[in-house]
Amino acid sequence: MRREYDLAVIGGGAAGLTSAGMAAHLGARTLFVEARRFGGECTWSGCIPSKALVRAARLLHDVRRGAEYGILAGEARVDAARLWQR
Repeated sequence: MRREYDLAVIGGGAAGLTSAGMAAHLGARTLFVEARRFGGECTWSGCIPSKALVRAARLLHDVRRGAEYGILAGEARVDAARLWQR
């Protein structure tokens, strides 16, 4: 079966999802192609997961320096399994 499209979007990252969605909203017959998971590298293994790790590192740093400000919290440790679940 032959199909015709106005636009082909290759890649399901942020730009691809936005482009395909906007084109479809405007009435374009849109072909969307993604080899892996929608959302792209940033969503699944780049930006978002790394931001969670950066936040955890900052919290650990702040807790460890708390005594400088009169905050005594004991020894701060990392539960890696719980961190990776987040």
